[in-house]
Amino acid sequence: MFKINCQNLSKTLNPVQKKRTDELEKLLLDIFRDRAEFMKTWLSKSIKSISGMTLKIEEFVEQKNSLDKIYKDIPIKRDELYII
Repeated sequence: MFKINCQNLSKTLNPVQKKRTDELEKLLLDIFRDRAEFMKTWLSKSIKSISGMTLKIEEFVEQKNSLDKIYKDIPIKRDELYII
């Protein structure tokens, strides 16, 4: 039979595991930060496109089209935010 000493292996792998975990955490934080910034920009543009007074029919139609586009894009943007 074989006798295996795993103590040295454990001492070697633990620092590597900690380093990889830290790298993964940093990467995920960067990804979430970028996605949050993208969503913030999209929401700001969307709000701007539908806000304000409408005095002409053309302005109302333009706002209505912007609102329809926002409703259409919301599920897509939500999926983009949560996909890793």
